[in-house]
Parts: sequence; C-alpha cells; structure tokens
Amino acid sequence: MATVCVTNLPNETSEADLRELFAEYGSIQRVRLLSAEPYRRLQSNGYFDLNSCDVERAVAGVDGHLFKGSIIRVSQVADEPLSRKLRWTILQAQRAVLMTTHPPYGSEIGMRSLR
Repeated sequence: MATVCVTNLPNETSEADLRELFAEYGSIQRVRLLSAEPYRRLQSNGYFDLNSCDVERAVAGVDGHLFKGSIIRVSQVADEPLSRKLRWTILQAQRAVLMTTHPPYGSEIGMRSLR
C-alpha cells in the first residue's frame, strides 16, 4: 500500500467522490479528508491508501484534472512515517470535527499522542 495526497479539493468533496474518481485505478483503502476551515467542515486535502502498483497510474491519470470546478493536484506521499507537523494537522482537524459534532467530549481530546 502507498498513500496518495490530493490537494485543492472543492468544498463539497466527500469520501465517496474520491472513491469514484479513483475507482478505475484500484481499490481505495482508508480515506482521510482534511479541512481547510475545520469549523465550517470544508475539505481542501485528501489522503487515501492505494495498491503500490496502481499509484503511478493514478497520479498520471488524475493530476491536474478538473474536478467539480477545481484543478486538483495528486501526488504520492513518501513511504516514511508521517511527519510531526502532518500528524499535528490531522489531529487538529479530527479534534475540530469532534468538537463541532460532540461538544461535551471535544475538550477531553489530548495532544499526548504526539509526544
């Protein structure tokens, strides 16, 4: 498995949209959408896992593609572990979503996982 990053996604993009867009390149595993404005739930970046042998075809086929009015950029994420900054960004986006959907529980999320 390899991780693929899609940037400049339109606001209304969902997991199902990404799965449909990349369906011809293989089976997508574990989609993650990151919000540009967490409190408004707007997505601007997406990450998903795809079979390693299909990644190059997917990047070549969809990079620069016009998707719902936005030109999206597609690239493969390095095989090294996620950087501390990226983990922090993912955690902050997850925390913001949790706080907007479950206010009493949002304050209980700690940042200890990054230490």
